[in-house]
Amino acid sequence: APGESRSVWRLPGWMDPTSPLGLSMSYHRNPARWRKDGEHTTLQSVAKGQEFVMDVGSNSAEAHQWIDSLFLQP
Repeated sequence: APGESRSVWRLPGWMDPTSPLGLSMSYHRNPARWRKDGEHTTLQSVAKGQEFVMDVGSNSAEAHQWIDSLFLQP
């Protein structure tokens, strides 16, 4: 997240576990780690590493758009 440490991530709102999709990310089931931030959600990540997994299920179109935006930014 802008202006935060590397352990604070700004993610799309649909990734928030309290969203209607009810997604969850491995090692991040504690609701205190998540904070709504407008159209986004902010996550205080755990210090495990890079092995976090989220099953996006039927939300794959939004997931693909988000991943593309990470690599295709001007």
